[in-house]
Amino acid sequence: MVAMLVKIVGGLLTFLACGAYGLAGAKSLDNRVRQLKSIRFALAILEKEITYLQNPLPRALQKTALLAEPPTRQFLAVAAGCLERRGGVTAEEAWLEGIKTLQENSDLSETDLFLLQSFASRLGMSDTEEQKKAFQLLGEEIKQLEDSAFKTAATEKKLWTYGGFLLGTLVVLLLL
Repeated sequence: MVAMLVKIVGGLLTFLACGAYGLAGAKSLDNRVRQLKSIRFALAILEKEITYLQNPLPRALQKTALLAEPPTRQFLAVAAGCLERRGGVTAEEAWLEGIKTLQENSDLSETDLFLLQSFASRLGMSDTEEQKKAFQLLGEEIKQLEDSAFKTAATEKKLWTYGGFLLGTLVVLLLL
């Protein structure tokens, strides 16, 4: 009797753990879309802060961070903090430091992060018009990634969700 109860509880826990894994994978796909959108909006605000209001980069990053959602908020705040705290840090180094927080705290893909890293060398390195063009190009590229991520999420979300529970069922059946 006890052995049967242990098997049932173990099977149920295995089924639920695999299902939770699948649900977490599906949520990660949705998070990526949301985070790309957040970054795109934050970059549009940062562009306005730099090109139209002509705020210094640390101040522009701080103001934009206040309006952004996590983890974009942390990314911009770290970049702003690097520029303010440490003397001799370039805008590129501060931007790359902020991207490290995105790597740790977001569901962005390597492609997404690479695109943001490639922008680092163009940040603060030209006049206002060139900065505006660079921000607009980056915004368009992120929009394309966002659209692609949305399509991927729409097709793969069910696969992750159902796949996790099906895997749990298969494991339980194999163990019985």
